[in-house]
Amino acid sequence: MRFLLALLPAILWGQLPSDPAAIAKGEVLYRNTCAGCHGPNLRGGEGPNLFHSRMVVGGPPRNFFSLLSKGRPNTEMIPFRLPEEQLWQIVAYVYSHTRPGLGPPVPGDVAAGEHVFEQAGCRGCHMVSGKGGVLGPDLSSLGLRMPAEKIRESIVNPSAEIAEGYSAVRITLRTGQSMGGTLRNHDNFSYQVLRQDGEYALIDHAEASKIERLSHSLMPATTGLSPEQLQNLVAFLHRQRAPILKFPVTFFNY
Repeated sequence: MRFLLALLPAILWGQLPSDPAAIAKGEVLYRNTCAGCHGPNLRGGEGPNLFHSRMVVGGPPRNFFSLLSKGRPNTEMIPFRLPEEQLWQIVAYVYSHTRPGLGPPVPGDVAAGEHVFEQAGCRGCHMVSGKGGVLGPDLSSLGLRMPAEKIRESIVNPSAEIAEGYSAVRITLRTGQSMGGTLRNHDNFSYQVLRQDGEYALIDHAEASKIERLSHSLMPATTGLSPEQLQNLVAFLHRQRAPILKFPVTFFNY
């Protein structure tokens, strides 16, 4: 009963509290009841990939809870005959992975944090609300995808974990010239590189003599901020929660 009372904000407002005990219990329940279809890492198997599920990523937790309790007619997704508390524990576990930033915003002066974001030149590489550069990831939904601790780490030590699709490379051409940027795509014939000046380059394999995949991020560590400025910047970024789906919507995940 105490757990259900703690979940009342989730039922009313669509936000799921971060309860480590509930998440741990939810993990056990997920592995016993869900992993056989959706995979032990939630990435799919016989059932859909939950990271690519429109309901999970784009909807409130109560919708997913309803799916677990009622199932989906004419599919293999049958209703779970579990107490409500255990169903919410599964929801808490799944959302802790698919939407880790869901929860109350961290304290801080958001307006001051946005000023830091502008002054530090972050918008030159990152887009927020449709404005900014594209060399780094779009941050418009960062608060839904990443907890505050991870946001802070990505500012202080950006090379600790590099976002998928933004690995840095250095390509040396047969002419002796070299260019750096992020490798956006490659196939058997060419490399597509987003250069540090924001322009795209398409390089044939025949033109390249060497390609180096760098272990560090192109983003410099933000070292000149005071503790207050850093907290305000984290507060600003943690409130970026635009419901952007980072995957194509198809028949299988609609």
